[in-house]
Amino acid sequence: MRHEGAQGTEQVERWRRVLYAEVQATGRAIESLRSVPEGSRAGGPYAEACRRLAHVQMARHEWLARLGHVERRPWVQFPEWDVETTRADAARLDALWSGYLASLVDAELRRPVHYASTEGTPWSSTVDDILTHVFNHSTYHRGQIAMLVRAAGGEPASTDYIVLTRTRREA
Repeated sequence: MRHEGAQGTEQVERWRRVLYAEVQATGRAIESLRSVPEGSRAGGPYAEACRRLAHVQMARHEWLARLGHVERRPWVQFPEWDVETTRADAARLDALWSGYLASLVDAELRRPVHYASTEGTPWSSTVDDILTHVFNHSTYHRGQIAMLVRAAGGEPASTDYIVLTRTRREA
C-alpha cells in the first residue's frame, strides 16, 4: 500500500524533481548551443538545433495550456527563435511549470484532461500521462540537439537525468 505525504504529494514530488532536471538540462543545452563557433551558426545544424529547442518550449507551453494553467498562444511547430529568445521563454515556462506542480496533489494525477491536438483532433489523457509525455518529449529533442551541436562544431552538454540529479557519495 502506498502512503501519500501530508499534503498528498508524494508522487507529485517526483515530477518536481524531474522539472528540476529539466531546468538544468535546458540551461546546459543552451550553453552547448553557445559553444558552436560563430562561423558555424548560419543555417545548417546550428539553426536546426535552435529550432528544436524552441519547439520544446512551444510544446511545454501548449501542454501547460491544455492543463488549464496558462492561456494558449499561437502554435508554431518549429519557431525561428535565437538562443536568447528561447532562453527567456524557457525561464518563463520553468516558473510557470514550477507554480503548476506546486499546486498539484497526487489525486490530480489521475484526472483526465480533454484537449485537441494541434491538428484539432479531440483526445483525452491523464495528467500523469501528460507529464510523462512533456518531459520525455524534451529529453528526446535534447538528444537531437546534442547531435546537431556536435555536427555544427560545438560541444554537446551532458543532459542525462541521472547526471543532473545524483549526488556524490562520501567515501
